Amino acid sequence: MLIFKKNIYFINYAFNRNSPFNIEMGDDEGPKPIAYNFIFASLANDRTLFHELQGMPEPLAAERLKLFFPNASRFATPAILNRISKRLLRGLLNHRVWYQMNCYHFCYLYDTLMELVEDYSYGDRNFRENVIPELQGHPINFNQFLNEYFFHTAFLIDPGRYNRLSRKERLRLGKIDHSLLGVLPLPEPCPDDEDETLEKVINKVPPTVDEVELEIYPGNPYLR
Repeated sequence: MLIFKKNIYFINYAFNRNSPFNIEMGDDEGPKPIAYNFIFASLANDRTLFHELQGMPEPLAAERLKLFFPNASRFATPAILNRISKRLLRGLLNHRVWYQMNCYHFCYLYDTLMELVEDYSYGDRNFRENVIPELQGHPINFNQFLNEYFFHTAFLIDPGRYNRLSRKERLRLGKIDHSLLGVLPLPEPCPDDEDETLEKVINKVPPTVDEVELEIYPGNPYLR
């Protein structure tokens, strides 16, 4: 199970509890995709994409992936992105263990979800209802989704801007008051701890073998 700011393994059945697809309502009363379904659809589509790229010369595959992963492709080869994709899908489907993600994983997820949002936005109603049935053709508010489920999107900051920040300013990036959101994600790190993967993602440094892997989180991160 993947750890997000809000538990994606809990579904709020806002309307018909007997229906397999329901429109989940937020504070703004607007329809939004069920997070688990949204993430699964994106990662499942990626497996088809990487299968199509097998056997393709790496330079050509890299150019293709720039279209689908404009941010993640800056720090990783097609082979690395493929491994990240596999780890995320396996982690999502494993309901026995909680996994903590780093900025490499979140950057990848941002790109793949954005790609699905764009396909969905330009598709006709039949396509939309097939891709995310619970939305019943309604548009996706991607910013709302990010605010609700991502801890931050600081990994999208321009390298020049980030590298001009002081250490104190860098440590404040992505820090939010979770108590105001009614969620309890992870214990806060030491104030002097800097997320090394954030700096590496922004500066396009490839992940190590360990950084590609998901980190097992003991217990349930959402229980007080």
